[in-house]
Parts: sequence; C-alpha cells; structure tokens
Amino acid sequence: MIEGDIIVVFDTEYTAWKGSRERNWSYPGQYREIVQIGAVKLDVRRGLEEIDSFERIARPRFNPALSEYFIKLTGITQERVDREGTDFTEALRDFVEFAGPGTILYSNGGDEKYLYENCGYYGVICPLGIDRFRNLSAFLSREACTTDHVETGQLDAVFGIPSDLPAHDGLADARKLASTIRHLRQCGRI
Repeated sequence: MIEGDIIVVFDTEYTAWKGSRERNWSYPGQYREIVQIGAVKLDVRRGLEEIDSFERIARPRFNPALSEYFIKLTGITQERVDREGTDFTEALRDFVEFAGPGTILYSNGGDEKYLYENCGYYGVICPLGIDRFRNLSAFLSREACTTDHVETGQLDAVFGIPSDLPAHDGLADARKLASTIRHLRQCGRI
C-alpha cells in the first residue's frame, strides 16, 4: 500500500461558507479556492519518520475576502492570508518542488481533485500527474469500521492516537494523517 522509500502526505484547506459543502459549492460565485497546502515528507525506511514539512498560504482570486465561517473553521485569518499569501500558482509550484520528482502523494479524500480544480480556475496545467496520487479515504473508513468518510482532522480521535493538533489546518491535518499511517503500520494493518 505504501509505495516508495520517501512519500508525501498532504492536505488542503479551501474557501467555504456555511452550507457550501452540503451544496457542493454550487451557489454563484462560490469557488473551492485553495487557501492552504500542508504536507509532510516521510521516510518509509525509518518508520515513516517526518523528515521535512511544507506549508503555503494562497490568496483566493475570486473570493479574496474569507468568510467568517472559513475563518472559524480553520483558524486562518484574513490578516494572515493578506500577509503571507501567494498566488495559488506559486504555492503549487513550491509544493511540486517540495514533493520532488516521482514521489507518491497521499491524502484522505482525494485532495488532488482540488489541486486540479484550482488549476482549471487559473488556466494552468497541473504539473503533478494524476498517477502520483493515492486517496486513503476508503481504506481508512474500512479500518475505522465505518462506511462514512472519516475527516482528516478526526483521525487521531477515531484511531486513539494522542494529539493536540487542531483540525482543519492543512499542515496539522497532514501530520494527523501521517500519524495514522504510522500507527496502522505499527499495528500491521498496512
């Protein structure tokens, strides 16, 4: 299930409004624009030890003013986006560089579709081939004995892994997913 000596585990946070998830961002003017990419690089040979981390904040183009809902959900403030944010294309370029050539990228929920969606919004071709991504959502749901998707921010609680990391933070959620993979490997389930 784990492919390669080095892997990248990542998570994204994107613009949202109250009810947007249930409506699948279908209201006019509501785009699922990536605001944060968080990732950790893991050395498979050393017990999935974290060897590097990555975080970028991106400024949304279509909805540059974050909703109160998004701010409360993620803790990412408008001030932080205004101060640290880069254009999505720059954040993506940095993420591709961080991942390196050929590395397999793991997420819980297929976050690559949001990378591709944002590339479409901004008229660029995603430089990461779809064959490099692995979605662990179905596997994690089976391991948690549920048919429902287990939110990345809740993986620690579901699998009994001690953590004080916040939910809905790209880097923290990437670390939660990495801890879950590590835990399941130690238990012989991966």
